[in-house]
Amino acid sequence: MIQAVPSLPITDLSLSLLFYKEQFGFRLIRRTDTFLLLKKGQVYLRLYKTHIHTPMYCGFFVLDIHEHMPKDCSLKQLKSIGKLAINQLGELSFTLKDPDGNTLEMIETSVNSNDS
Repeated sequence: MIQAVPSLPITDLSLSLLFYKEQFGFRLIRRTDTFLLLKKGQVYLRLYKTHIHTPMYCGFFVLDIHEHMPKDCSLKQLKSIGKLAINQLGELSFTLKDPDGNTLEMIETSVNSNDS
């Protein structure tokens, strides 16, 4: 396998595009009437428009969590939009929800993690 592309359901293309660009620095690669393809670094994310919406989870393993957290936020603002914590495996994680209630989690990991 070369690469997986996470896909999340959304209800408003413009609102979601603004959120992912402003909060995480994703850039738009492709837009149609039914989906957005975004990219940040080597990570692609597909957001598809749906009318029947069930929020989903998407986790991203990152080397430096601070590079991927919402931009220009004070600690107080950060607390109001998400949760910075140590998860059950002892990893630093930041979890928040997008405008459609999809849960996004950035998980800081080291390069030396075992990957079989």
